[in-house]
Amino acid sequence: MPLEKLLHHFGNSYGQYLYEAARGIDESLMVTHWGTEIVQPRDHVSGNVREWQVIARTLADLSKEVVLDMRDIGTKARTVTIKIRFSDFETFTRAMTIADYTDSEEEIRRRHSPV
Repeated sequence: MPLEKLLHHFGNSYGQYLYEAARGIDESLMVTHWGTEIVQPRDHVSGNVREWQVIARTLADLSKEVVLDMRDIGTKARTVTIKIRFSDFETFTRAMTIADYTDSEEEIRRRHSPV
């Protein structure tokens, strides 16, 4: 579709984006993986009850670390993913995408809570 039609139907910004995307034109930096992992010396399990307070504290600490790293390189994110894996390989993964890019620790922590 010609650029003029895309601009007319979708507006300047999105029309230009569609025109370039359809032609494989994208000069933006792409970060496909950014993250931090921590391995606890033991599962936080008491009987059959997971120690969620320890997990929540660990997630808060990791969020802070990731945010500091993002700020160091001058990047922001819209999608935050957390993964918790126990020694029996039971794994919980959750992801959330927010409307605006952020490097706010509070925003990231507020959007995620333990599984």
